[in-house]
Amino acid sequence: MYDHPMQQVSGGAVGLCGRARRRGLLAVLGVAVSLWHCRGPSVETDGALALKRVVIYRNGIGYFERRGRVEGSEVTFQVQQREVGDFLATLAVMERGGSSVRAAAFPMPEELSPGARPRPLSRRTVRVALDGAGHDLIVGYTVETPIWRPSYRLVFSREGRPVVQAWGIVQNLSGEDWREVTLSLVAGAPVTFRSELADAMVPPRPLVTDRGAVIDQVPQGEVVLAQTEAPQANTTTTTAPGGSPFSALAAVGAEQNAEGTLSGDSIGDAFGYGGLGAGGTGWGGGGTGEGTIGLGNIGTLGHGSGGGSGQGYGSGAGAGLRSRSARGPTVRAAPPSVTGLLSPDAIRRVVLRNLGQVNHCYEQGLASNPSLAGRVAVRFVIGASGQVVASNVTENGLAQGVVAECIANASRRWVFPAPEGGGVVSVNYPFNLQPPEGGGSGAPARTPAPPPPSANPRNLASLAAVAVQGGTTRYDLPHTVTIPDRSATMVMLVAREVPGAQLYLFAPDPGVPDSSRHPFHVARFENRTGAMLERGPVAIFEAGAYLGQGMLEPLPDGASATVPFALARALVVESSATRNVEGERLVRIARESLVLERFNVQRVTWRARNGMGDAVRLMVRQALSEAERLFEPPAGTEAANGASLVPMQVPARGSAELVLTARAPFTVSASWESEDSLRAIEAWLRDAHPAEAVASVARQAVALQRDVLRMTRDQGAAERRRDELQRNAEETRQNLQAIQRNPGAADLRAQLTARLGRMATEIDQLTRRVVELDTQRSEARVRFSETVRELTVDAPAAP
Repeated sequence: MYDHPMQQVSGGAVGLCGRARRRGLLAVLGVAVSLWHCRGPSVETDGALALKRVVIYRNGIGYFERRGRVEGSEVTFQVQQREVGDFLATLAVMERGGSSVRAAAFPMPEELSPGARPRPLSRRTVRVALDGAGHDLIVGYTVETPIWRPSYRLVFSREGRPVVQAWGIVQNLSGEDWREVTLSLVAGAPVTFRSELADAMVPPRPLVTDRGAVIDQVPQGEVVLAQTEAPQANTTTTTAPGGSPFSALAAVGAEQNAEGTLSGDSIGDAFGYGGLGAGGTGWGGGGTGEGTIGLGNIGTLGHGSGGGSGQGYGSGAGAGLRSRSARGPTVRAAPPSVTGLLSPDAIRRVVLRNLGQVNHCYEQGLASNPSLAGRVAVRFVIGASGQVVASNVTENGLAQGVVAECIANASRRWVFPAPEGGGVVSVNYPFNLQPPEGGGSGAPARTPAPPPPSANPRNLASLAAVAVQGGTTRYDLPHTVTIPDRSATMVMLVAREVPGAQLYLFAPDPGVPDSSRHPFHVARFENRTGAMLERGPVAIFEAGAYLGQGMLEPLPDGASATVPFALARALVVESSATRNVEGERLVRIARESLVLERFNVQRVTWRARNGMGDAVRLMVRQALSEAERLFEPPAGTEAANGASLVPMQVPARGSAELVLTARAPFTVSASWESEDSLRAIEAWLRDAHPAEAVASVARQAVALQRDVLRMTRDQGAAERRRDELQRNAEETRQNLQAIQRNPGAADLRAQLTARLGRMATEIDQLTRRVVELDTQRSEARVRFSETVRELTVDAPAAP
């Protein structure tokens, strides 16, 4: 009836699910969740291969690793019908000394009538044949798994210093209990797809008639020479005793292990089979509470002391989110000494972004020696691509060498800008390490004052180890966890004091109508955790009080987040705007043709009124089009998604005004015969300092063109005066004709005749002047054309 005893369990589960459907439970619990619950384990095998490691990604897959000793010559797996393709596509079976797998056999699915669908809960048996008996195996594979979801707390102290906590919510709907497994959560989504490797596929083929053929020319073959890749620096991985069997594989047989290892005892040791990134950091410290928020020795919520490794809630930390720890350890990066073509500022920026990894190394040392303190200097060499190609410890003022070596190993994963000219850069970087307040002392013991409330856990070693590989952040819990089937757990991943503050942000949101006049109260902080923080809800606390809740968007390490959590109705913001076209900048000269850059200019005046008793810092979100940029923005302005965040100070019960200018450049074709064009060329001559030969020609051309413009203006004025005189002369002639036969108007005729003569004389003079100016202008134009005949210039881009 059943190929395997586990199928009896599966069949019973199917029967229960069928009865549940008949009773209408699916309608109550939700179809999707109930199907997860009813389908049974995705993959089952005998008890010899126990589940030891789970890695959960944020794309709907999970990596499962089983370990154990198998005495027989085969291993049998019962796999859900819908999971067989993924199981076969990712199955990796290895043991110490090399793989012993001979073949993997599985039955084909039963034949179905056309249009019929296979039962979703049916199972198939996969038999993996081994090479002989007696094997210490590690089996890894991926199957569909609910994504893990992040949740954050941002806790401000009374002094305004924020602590960010990152929690991971994990759901076990695999159909089996996860007992004492090593758990890793990956803040990334590697490429994955469903596979049909278990289904028969016979593609259609064209029918070919054999008519016979004679090849009368020998085809030319292709030859590809074998290539040996250049050795990669720092690829040898070592593992402490007691590590994973995969760690031993890295040291056996070859100096470089292309597949990496599936676990390890230090950050960076475990890069995972096939890039799965299933690394570990040893066992850490603290209790082993199961499936509780106070997991291990973190004890951030709840009461009690729970010392040891029982089933309790770990170490209690008082009510709410308060704990009893002092401030965390301090890691300060001193100025480096640099040899090579890469600025110290560029190096320092990268080091500060990765300072969380240095801090993690120090915290591991503090777990065994709370008074550990001193100076560590690491020398690393940056290659032509920006990768660190070598690293070693040059100074170690600590009482142990593990921390210094951990920092040196971490620096090998840092990526810097490529040095100028493609050379190498040598950097000696010192770090000053200080323990938490009260961590070490030589003073006489006395009763300490009660420590201030803190959101940090007492045992920092019980937090997840953070590793970044391939741009993806992985959280490795240092202790094993137990998550029963059909349950969820919440584990603290990160708790770290970060730079940040509370302020106000005016960024109207269509979903919040009042935000068109009132700014949001926001929490702003910089991610200094050394990890990528995925999108998730964040709750804001201050001095034990709940302030509000917001949504944190994906935040890379070193980036800053601004999270709105309330509306500030005591602040009112208004704005007005004007638009115009201004400015001109030379882009190109091509003989007599010019290309100019001009600007669509928007000026926005922001006015803020503060009804509160304290001065406030307000950030205004100035929306910008794709082409717009702020012109001479105020100090402290930051770039956001399609906008700029501009600061302004608003006094208590007062008002403030801010004027911003946004410019969007566009290019126009122009000629030399305009003041705008000549001003642009003169500005280019003044600011760009072109070669003297080019500048001399350009200045001569500008002078000639200004003569042409002057003569054009003078000729136009002369023609307008001549035209006016001709109209007046015609009017005078008509008047003379009207009084021609009047004997009493002799004096008037004499006056008009004299005037007509004067106008005729001036008209003749103006006509000669127009002809003269036209001749001179024509000559100047010819001289100008000859001057710019060879002039071609591409002006440098604006800074």
